[in-house]
Amino acid sequence: MIIPAHTLAFKILHQIANATNPLLGIALVVALVLLWQRNKPYSAGIFLATIVSIVLINIIRVGEAHYDIWSHWGMNFSTHAAITIAFCVPLALIWQKRWWLFLAIFIAYDALMMMLLFHSLADIITTSALIIPICAVCQFVAWRREKLSLNAQAMKS
Repeated sequence: MIIPAHTLAFKILHQIANATNPLLGIALVVALVLLWQRNKPYSAGIFLATIVSIVLINIIRVGEAHYDIWSHWGMNFSTHAAITIAFCVPLALIWQKRWWLFLAIFIAYDALMMMLLFHSLADIITTSALIIPICAVCQFVAWRREKLSLNAQAMKS
């Protein structure tokens, strides 16, 4: 279903699309603050991994814009989807029992972007295929670093 740009529905859905990533960012800050109260090193690691993910996404975006990699294939790099991934991956790690909620948000957001003709399915799939592993590796390194730190502290005790 495509929503025509001149309709009220488009305007409302456009506002929802514009609010999604900022709201996910706020949710991540809240999650990190709550996690900080229980586990400071892990919270700091997830925060740092998320920042690194966002920096890498922006480096890819700038490189893609310079070399027009996606446009050579008739597509666009979806910075919207990439940032959503960068927020949803750590949220799913923090609230592991609710990982499905962040997957549902990501899928709904992608569907919304396609309905508003911001991006095609190909844009989203190719962007996701690149960005999900990058964000997962960044978060894994943060998680692994925390585990190594805990093991080192246990050995000292």
